[in-house]
Amino acid sequence: MKKLLCVVSLAVLLCFAFACQNKAEKAELEKFRAQAKVEEQNKVIIMKWLESINKGDFDALKQLVAPAYLFYAPSRSAESISIDGYIESIKTMKTAFSDMNWNVLELIPAEG
Repeated sequence: MKKLLCVVSLAVLLCFAFACQNKAEKAELEKFRAQAKVEEQNKVIIMKWLESINKGDFDALKQLVAPAYLFYAPSRSAESISIDGYIESIKTMKTAFSDMNWNVLELIPAEG
C-alpha cells in the first residue's frame, strides 16, 4: 500500500510538472499560429487585389479596402487619392497599356 501511494504521488507530481511546462509553450505556439494565419490572409488579399486590377473588376477592388482608403503616390504628388482616384489612374494605365498585367513573383510577409 505504501509503494502504491508513493507511485501515485510521483505520477501526480510528474503530470503537474509537465502540464505547467507545456502551458507557456502552447501559448507561444498559438501566438505563432495566429500570426501565420494573419500573414496568409494578407497574402490572399494582395492576390485578390492584383487579380481584380488585371481583370478590370473594380467593384471587387473596392470590396477589399476600407471606406476611408487613401493612396499615396510620391511620384504624382504629396497629396493622397481615394480609392476612386486610384481606380481612375489604373484605368488610365490600362488604356495606355492595354496588355498591362501585374504578376506576383514573391510575397514577403511583413512581421510585427
